[in-house]
Amino acid sequence: MQTPGEFLRSFIPRFVDDRVLLWFYDLIRWVRLPLQTADSARLEQNRAAYLQHLPSIRKAGGYVEDQQNYGDMTYGRTLLKDTGCEILAVYNALNTLDSSSCPSLPDMILDFEADGMVLSGRFGTSPRALLRYLIKKGYCAELITDSSCFDTLGQRYSSLILTLYNNREDITEEIHTIHISRSPQGFTAHNASSQGPVPTVSQLIRMQNHGKGRGICLIGINTRD
Repeated sequence: MQTPGEFLRSFIPRFVDDRVLLWFYDLIRWVRLPLQTADSARLEQNRAAYLQHLPSIRKAGGYVEDQQNYGDMTYGRTLLKDTGCEILAVYNALNTLDSSSCPSLPDMILDFEADGMVLSGRFGTSPRALLRYLIKKGYCAELITDSSCFDTLGQRYSSLILTLYNNREDITEEIHTIHISRSPQGFTAHNASSQGPVPTVSQLIRMQNHGKGRGICLIGINTRD
């Protein structure tokens, strides 16, 4: 039998519909505190720090795989290492779609500070804002919450963004967002606890956080013809 504390921690992952969760996330992105520095100052600081990360990004094939090392870049009133996983997932997804053109991470941060940042960055970024950003940039993208369709969606898109509970029984272990690339070898996760490649998206989800994770939503992305 669950203790009262265990029940409260599991209530959201177990009983709150994923569509409701996404709607709530998108709603509270409008609740924000004034940022401590001007946009231009934050942008210049992030640009300078980003240059120091480029060698490791290039070494990893254009992907950011080490979010924990991004304590020198800010997102809203937080640090990218703590709440930037959604932005890094978009960055990695765009690298899969066009590895010859490295997106500007500092500029992406500024874009999501304008639309998508939740509670001044403390709760990361609304997944629906990721979808809006990709469509605005001219990509073909769609978002689903039905996990039974994740594998089907994965076969239709070459670049994916997955938002998941780190622990399907404990909301205090928070939510993480990762990029998944598809190749002839299978599906590979980036900036994730387990990478692959494996044959299906579902299998990749089951590998995350020692099997404790559960998918919330999946975004599929392709370049437009």
